[in-house]
Amino acid sequence: IDFKNFFNSISRPAIFRALLAVPDFVDLYPFLAAIYSKGDPARLWADLGGGQEWDDVLSREGVQQGCSFGSFLAALALQPILEAVARTMPEGLIAAYCDDVRICAPIPVALAAYRLLRRLARKDLGCEEVPSKGSVMWEGEMSHVALCRLSMFPSSMPGRTTRILHDKHLGVFVGDSRPESVAADKAAPHAKFEDKAALITHLRILSDPQVKLNLLRSCASKRPGFWLRTMSPSLTTDSSAWFDARLRECMDEIAAKPLTDHAWLLSTLPKTLSGLGLTSAMATRFPAHFASWLGAWSHHSHVPLCHFTHS
Repeated sequence: IDFKNFFNSISRPAIFRALLAVPDFVDLYPFLAAIYSKGDPARLWADLGGGQEWDDVLSREGVQQGCSFGSFLAALALQPILEAVARTMPEGLIAAYCDDVRICAPIPVALAAYRLLRRLARKDLGCEEVPSKGSVMWEGEMSHVALCRLSMFPSSMPGRTTRILHDKHLGVFVGDSRPESVAADKAAPHAKFEDKAALITHLRILSDPQVKLNLLRSCASKRPGFWLRTMSPSLTTDSSAWFDARLRECMDEIAAKPLTDHAWLLSTLPKTLSGLGLTSAMATRFPAHFASWLGAWSHHSHVPLCHFTHS
């Protein structure tokens, strides 16, 4: 579930009501009220054409882009609505990262929660949910009755009329157990890995092998880390092997000869263990994923699973 222009349109009175409702945050009010004053709003400049004519845009609603408190305030205003929706759910989960909301529940519960969320967001925050920016997914097979209930979601929501292969949640590709969905989940991160490997290709224009090595170690080799942490290792194996092959090719050029398997292994060891410090995607995909999973689990283990937000 996603909203239209959430950060720019969210109600400032709703933001400050939520802020003042939390005793730990009350002391922030004088400072933030000065920053987000409607009486003396921040001025943004809009180019009306060719850089010759400009106009002022007064910031009177929403949070300001670039503000260190922006995501915090937006999530804080949405939190009471998430909690109100969660209290109506006899089972399932509602969770959010800023304005990206996920509801996981049986169809009747999820549909009721979705409708309530839309209504409260419009009434209390002035935010409009956009069905085409959301999606609906499910695992396994559905009965005819369940499919009829599914049709009660907006027709423009992906997955409502035609089952989608996978979805993208906060940059992470999520699918189900169907073979075609698994294949799509594997192909999607591979495209990202190819994009990140472009930096390795650009290193060829450099003549200094030490500079190449430093950029390869500090920048290029770590680029797939986000997907290694957030996706199952079984889905990133092929992409990791492909990315490591590009790293190894670059190391061959730096060394001016092909690396042996032993030399490649040594180059991927930490410098504290006499290695070169390159990050192997194949070697780190398991520890990266499970360390991330364990960290997230321990962080949220004390939070009721029916409602939490993270910003």
